[in-house]
Amino acid sequence: MAFYQFQKIASVNLKPSLMRPVISFCLYIKLLLSVVAIIIFAPVANRVHADKPDVQTNKVIFSTLDPDQPYKGVAFLASKIGADIKTNEILAFVRTRKMNLVIIDFAWITYHWERSRFKSINDLIRNLKKEGVEIAFMYRPRVLKPSEADVHFAKNPDGKIATHHNNLCFAYEDSLEWAAKWGVKILKEFPSVNKIILYNLNQPCFCEHCQDRQHMAKLLSHCRNEWQKIQPRIQIGHVGLASEYAEEVDFLCPFLSVNREGNSAVDIAALVAQIKTLKASIANKAVIPLAKICWESSTNNTTEDIINTIKICSAENTGYILWYYSWIFHSTDNKYNTNCLVASLVDASKRLPEYSQKAPASKTQKVTPQMQIFETVPKLTFPYKEKHFDKLPWPYQRPGLKPKEIAQLNREVWVINDFPLYQSDEEGGWCYIHGGLDIVLDNGTKIYAMKKGWVKAIHWS
Repeated sequence: MAFYQFQKIASVNLKPSLMRPVISFCLYIKLLLSVVAIIIFAPVANRVHADKPDVQTNKVIFSTLDPDQPYKGVAFLASKIGADIKTNEILAFVRTRKMNLVIIDFAWITYHWERSRFKSINDLIRNLKKEGVEIAFMYRPRVLKPSEADVHFAKNPDGKIATHHNNLCFAYEDSLEWAAKWGVKILKEFPSVNKIILYNLNQPCFCEHCQDRQHMAKLLSHCRNEWQKIQPRIQIGHVGLASEYAEEVDFLCPFLSVNREGNSAVDIAALVAQIKTLKASIANKAVIPLAKICWESSTNNTTEDIINTIKICSAENTGYILWYYSWIFHSTDNKYNTNCLVASLVDASKRLPEYSQKAPASKTQKVTPQMQIFETVPKLTFPYKEKHFDKLPWPYQRPGLKPKEIAQLNREVWVINDFPLYQSDEEGGWCYIHGGLDIVLDNGTKIYAMKKGWVKAIHWS
């Protein structure tokens, strides 16, 4: 109404020679107000920012990997996320190490799928997308043992099927369907991701149908057709020896083998040079080397080998994917110096408390000046000293139990943490020591006070 009155007064009081600029100005104001109204009253779901899509609305702007971008990537086993490795640790690592690519690897998918926590993975994806991190899933379309699938398996040169770690024969439709269905499951469970990597498809079958024909390209075509029904903008990648299936996939992750032969250091520079040559031969497709650190029992590499891989790949702008996180940073035998590895990724002064423990150098490993790290001790809150110690009942121990019943309860209690552990928030602050016992109880279990009238508790625990 106010706009209409302004326009009417203008038309009455102004001279004809001034009418055209005034009307143009009024129309400009009207158009501007319309745009503002659309922005203000548009539903939130329709105003998703390109850089920070809202995963929960499914209004996601799906991206493709930039061929000219040197990605800093790291792979996480799917079954470890939210279990052995908390999502806050992953987010803190990715943020402070300035990683821009995360691979969630289902590996031998028949094993890891049922052991993975889908809610934790989706929570991780949502937060990674807020950081602008690219995300891809990866799996191997094969089985650990033949009983896991009713399909045609690849045959060895002697015509027999392997007893374990079986590849599939993709000359048959049942094998194609089985291999592709896992990608369908991934896209349905995690609809905000549009990238799937298939791991090392260059596995031969020696049956009568495969001796003269290659069926891997047929598999990739079948996967694309099935996956596009769920995610029209699907991007498919492949981990292989070189440029296998470059025509069929959208991006490549060639192996960068970080493993020594005997005591000789890995010639990372030569391997990276080969990858640069490969990259130059493939136009308009991202080529990101997968630095294979884990070789299970055959692993023969050192902290310095991994650091050289990071430094040379960064210097040559090839990027890299470290495969994989828990093997490198949570090894059970302290194989690597995690302080030095973390420092090599970015400024060591911003190092995370999770990696404050310094693993001892291997007896055969020479610590070079580039691996040295200097740091200040973080401020820690130490536990207070108890003046006297009392034997406390379990919190679900019902008052009045007989000694025999208490003994039975003590035998059955499920303790999941029985060691002191320094904890902090995801930014590395608010450090405190967790010095108690963690137990697991069924939902609905009653908890009792230790003494009549009071409960001993830890604030924020």
